[in-house]
Amino acid sequence: MNGRNIGHVIQGLTVLTLLHACMQRCDGDPNNKWNKQNINITKLLDSMTESYDKRLRPSFGGRPVEVKSNIYIKSMGPISEEDMMYEMDVYFRQEWNDSRLAFEVFTLNGANITEIRPSCGVLKDLWKPDTFFHNGKDSYLHMITYENAFFRISPAGVIYMSKRLTIKATCPMHLQKYPVDTQICKLKFGSYGYTNQDMIYTWKSNTVEKSEAIDMAQFVLDDIDTFSNENERTNFGLGNSSVLEVHFKLKRSFGYYLLQIYLPCYFIVMISWISFWINREATPARVTLGITTLLSSTTIGLSGREGLPKMSYSTALDIFLMLCFGYVFAALVEYAGVNYFTKSGGPPPPPPPPPEPIAISHPLMETDEEEDLLQQSNSPLLRAGYAKQHLIANSGNGHSHTLVSRRRSVKKKERDSCWLMFIRCLQGSASYRESMSRMKHTSGANSVSKIDEICRIVFPVSFITVNVIYWIGYMYLW
Repeated sequence: MNGRNIGHVIQGLTVLTLLHACMQRCDGDPNNKWNKQNINITKLLDSMTESYDKRLRPSFGGRPVEVKSNIYIKSMGPISEEDMMYEMDVYFRQEWNDSRLAFEVFTLNGANITEIRPSCGVLKDLWKPDTFFHNGKDSYLHMITYENAFFRISPAGVIYMSKRLTIKATCPMHLQKYPVDTQICKLKFGSYGYTNQDMIYTWKSNTVEKSEAIDMAQFVLDDIDTFSNENERTNFGLGNSSVLEVHFKLKRSFGYYLLQIYLPCYFIVMISWISFWINREATPARVTLGITTLLSSTTIGLSGREGLPKMSYSTALDIFLMLCFGYVFAALVEYAGVNYFTKSGGPPPPPPPPPEPIAISHPLMETDEEEDLLQQSNSPLLRAGYAKQHLIANSGNGHSHTLVSRRRSVKKKERDSCWLMFIRCLQGSASYRESMSRMKHTSGANSVSKIDEICRIVFPVSFITVNVIYWIGYMYLW
């Protein structure tokens, strides 16, 4: 053996010595134990999927797979009457057994491993139920910032999977009692391609749970009922399938409609009744009031139907709006009748009262100052002039005393201040009321219409009666 070969042998022995030392040091490193155990878990997953065929369901050709489901409702809404649909954010959970993924319990860092929690990316290599929502419209899985899903594998091969979904589902609504209605929105789901011979859906314990933070603007989630049906007819006519169904009982909140529609309509109807207390000769006032209230009720009726579909039947709100519109329109028509009978067949105005005596018989003295001047004057020429004018007036007009008396009453009325008239009206002075009535009769004004007097009682009483029937019927009977 030459020197070169001896050198190679020495180098080889040195390398082997170093490798042996490194291996002994690695055996004492606790991190290396973790690496070995992680390698064991990886090998376990690889062995599970090595001969695994995700195209075949578990127990293929044998008993059907039982898929247990439950739902946790995180939020709910909005609910659209126009689109007949609702939306909710849920955690949709499913559990089934796949014996091909069973494994033995092993120890990791001194603890028994009773389940494997791999990344949800492993799901693409495993068989999963083809669950779909029968009445789903536009549902999706949340993907921000990562796919919102996870799954667990137990030693017995039981797989537990949870996904965060936003479900948009159709909800056919019956709006005959809108807005005092209660709607039942359903959620139905099952297998898309498997019949009940291959897959059966059942509810897990705590079937449907809801968050306490659920709060909707127009509805209250009153109750939740669950149902299961193993003989639902499929769309393909290949047999029956198993489905699960949830019924959400949604009770509509009435506060918005009370403040925005019902109370304004009540006030508008009552305002239209004010015309029954307005003088029937005040045509502009009564017509303006009637038309204004009629247009206001029409505007509220149009705004009240916003957001509703174009239905062929009437709702409870439509009935109420037509009722209010009818009463406002009837108040306007009532004045037309009052005006017609006033102009054509009304009673004749009462005769004017007899002329009152005048302290000073000088009709052309239009002011009290002129009377005082005449009383204080000693001029016979002035008195003779006034007397001559008085004779001329009496010879030319037989009703001069009446005209002068009427003129003086008008002048006196003009001198009365507004606040004094208001105080007398509040006091209910009988003499003041009698004098005002006598002035109206003197000026030729008509009396209060009998139709107005009757309508002051008939309209409120009938409106209250109809409303009592309306509310009792829609709240308890119909």
